[in-house]
Amino acid sequence: MNGKIFLKLLPILLIAAVVTSCVEKQKETETSITIDVTDVTASSATLSITQEGAIPQLIRMVDAVSMESLDSADVNVEDESSLSAYLTDKGTAISVPYSATATGLEPYAEYVVGVVCFDADFKVTCVKYATFTTLAPDNAIGDNDGAGSVTENQW
Repeated sequence: MNGKIFLKLLPILLIAAVVTSCVEKQKETETSITIDVTDVTASSATLSITQEGAIPQLIRMVDAVSMESLDSADVNVEDESSLSAYLTDKGTAISVPYSATATGLEPYAEYVVGVVCFDADFKVTCVKYATFTTLAPDNAIGDNDGAGSVTENQW
């Protein structure tokens, strides 16, 4: 009798073991975020964010913030806790994959794009940032297509 009950319960036990194993493996996988900045011009840049590994509960992002404004707010992008606090406070919730064009940027200025991910308990699981510098405008003095060069000082 005990053998028949065991045989009837065996498939249920095996399924439970497989499901538990899959859940544990999913928790072990870390979240990996990739930030790509492309098509940078003097006043815009395309920002793309992708994710691999564990799916975060929430992702917050701050896009195209000038490094100068971060410096004045005492945010150090290389300090994960400082950047995480800033992104949590100022960031906007996004879903991934994400792609957008940041416009209205100042020419030849350094910008940062930052992302922070949270798990189901709203603990930070991943903080990532990328920096980029916008280009000089096409008509900037000193480039070959701009104002040209002064060869003689005559009136």
